Amino acid sequence: MSAAPIPERQMQTERDQAEEKLPPRLGLGAATTERGAAPKHGARSRPKPLRVLGESLTYAFSSGAWRTLPSYLSFYILVVVASYASWQAHTHVTIIAPFQLPSANLPFSGEIVADTLQDALTSIHNDIEREREDQRLRSTEMDLPELRGLVSPKFGHGQVTTTRFATEVKGLSYEGIISVARTVMRTETTVSGDLILNGNEFILIARTGDSGPWESVSSRISAEGLKQASRDLAQKILATEDPSLAGAALLQYGQVDQALAALKRAKSLKPKDERVSLDLCVGFEAKRLYEKAIGCYQDVLKMKPSSPEEVLERLAQAYWLNGDRDTAIGRFKELAHKHNYESALLGLGKALDDTDDHENALKTYDEFLLSQPRNKLAAECQNRNSAVALVNRGVALSRARQHDEALTEYRKALKCAPGDVLILANIGVQLAEAGDLDAGIAQLQSVVDENVNTDSVPFAFLHLGMLFEKKGDWRRSADQFRRAADLRPNYEDAHRELAKAMVHEGDLSQALFEFIKVARLGTSELDRRYPELVANQWVGNTLRDQRRYAAAASAYRKAIRLQPDYGMAHCELGFVLEKQGHFRQAIQAYRAAILAVKSKVFDSKKWVVLAHQRLGEVLLSQGRAHRAEGIAELRKTIELDPKRLEPYLSLGKALYDEGNFVEAASQYQDAIKIDPQSVVAQNGLARALAKQGLIEQAAWEYNNAEKANATSGAYSAKLRSPKTPTAPN
Repeated sequence: MSAAPIPERQMQTERDQAEEKLPPRLGLGAATTERGAAPKHGARSRPKPLRVLGESLTYAFSSGAWRTLPSYLSFYILVVVASYASWQAHTHVTIIAPFQLPSANLPFSGEIVADTLQDALTSIHNDIEREREDQRLRSTEMDLPELRGLVSPKFGHGQVTTTRFATEVKGLSYEGIISVARTVMRTETTVSGDLILNGNEFILIARTGDSGPWESVSSRISAEGLKQASRDLAQKILATEDPSLAGAALLQYGQVDQALAALKRAKSLKPKDERVSLDLCVGFEAKRLYEKAIGCYQDVLKMKPSSPEEVLERLAQAYWLNGDRDTAIGRFKELAHKHNYESALLGLGKALDDTDDHENALKTYDEFLLSQPRNKLAAECQNRNSAVALVNRGVALSRARQHDEALTEYRKALKCAPGDVLILANIGVQLAEAGDLDAGIAQLQSVVDENVNTDSVPFAFLHLGMLFEKKGDWRRSADQFRRAADLRPNYEDAHRELAKAMVHEGDLSQALFEFIKVARLGTSELDRRYPELVANQWVGNTLRDQRRYAAAASAYRKAIRLQPDYGMAHCELGFVLEKQGHFRQAIQAYRAAILAVKSKVFDSKKWVVLAHQRLGEVLLSQGRAHRAEGIAELRKTIELDPKRLEPYLSLGKALYDEGNFVEAASQYQDAIKIDPQSVVAQNGLARALAKQGLIEQAAWEYNNAEKANATSGAYSAKLRSPKTPTAPN
């Protein structure tokens, strides 16, 4: 059977209903006639031409969309905000929740504690950012030994990733949306905590879900106390949550040991991260553990870093600081000339100058300055690195005793870096070196008065103290050294100079305390392992230099009681006993020093040679009965250290006194090979030659001595004629 036909009216009605059910956004459910009026149901509309139909549809679509947009606008905005919040949520953020406070009348709330802790964390972060962008000259860039202990390392761009910090946000807000996204993405760490009262003081205790608790120092209940406790707590939180940032901050604040511990932890968490590894290398260098820094940089190079030249330059710098000048020079040259890495010229200049090759150091700095883009206003002042080159040029000129030229270079550098503390301090030092001590003091005093809070001021205090010392004002000298050490607790040179000043003032206990600090800050493993032992040794050495021999002997004996096989103390004890005329005791002390060479604890090479030499000399002073033994000791000294000048001179004199003029002449000739300008060796050789009847040769040697401006007038008078039959005694 065929289906019954559907009436036309019913079909039209179904079509109308279907059109009404289409989505409004299409603009078809309100197809308009005149003035947009909708047709009545059941009415039939006539077909329209195609163009008219298209225009109607376009108008219907746009007008329909516009009418519906207000109802969807908030939805669109919310989608955009949520998308941007999700993107921002990829950055890790540490959220500080309000602290729980006891029910007591405190001058701050839990929200204020959270805000203060956030401020402390953010401040540490900002300090690192400012340090990274700081254009001031740094101690590590200068060619001055006194600056090597004044650590102010600069982390490169890309080093030290940092975390953002914020306080907890409640309720519906943009930050709340981001917080939800971070929770989902696990990029948010929440720190919660408590405030614990302890009488008139309090401590802050904080924790996260996975770490802590951390406890602040006890502080007084006040706004300042809250800042102090929050700062301390912030450092402890960072040491766990962001050890790279904590390490960089602690280095900046001079807390090198804590910084190194944090950087080691960062390395353990990310052992294959090039950036974290470089952070640790900087930490080793700051601690002056140069051998470890060298190994660290070599390991970074194996990671194929993004900037291998920068790492190679740092490696060469570590070799230089470790005393391996030849290796450093070779590496700097390769970087500068084979890799065209211009900044390596600055390191090369320092290394050359450190080997007393001032001429080539100056040429190297000139080469660097010529490689820099020219500044139309001042050709010698191109950029910050030009200031570094000019300062180090001034150092090289100063070492070559060209003080006026050195001052000129410092003043040029000041045009590149106006007001820089290191440059101003160097000008003060150079004024004093040039002979105007009062001008140098005035210059350095102005530096410390106007720049109390800058990192380089301890260097100015150190040299100001040295200048007061030259004037004999030991009290003011000690004050300057103390201020330098207070500003930078890890400044080894400041503690050393303060210790010496304390010895001069008779405060030996304070001097010992400061020398112990020096030992712990030093690069020598022996010093760090036995700080009290070497501190007593240094007290003795300072007293010895002041010719206070009895007090020096007491200090050396204290060192020996701490470590009976410490050869250096025995050797120096022998020296001061000899100066007091206690020759028999001195001989015993020297022999004890030589016997201590069997100790496996200490490096004997540094003092056993000196012990043999001094023993030989004191034996010779005791007359003919001990001469053979004394000569044997001097021969042993030369065998142990063929490049040491003094044993040749002493042995030459002993052989001359024995009448062995031929061998005496041979010893003096060997001495001249070591030091061609040694007047003592030239005169000794002349006398030995004259005793052999070699008058013309003797006269030649006396003339050589005269050229050195140190010959005796009697020698010149007797050797004017080559026929002089005998040499003067």
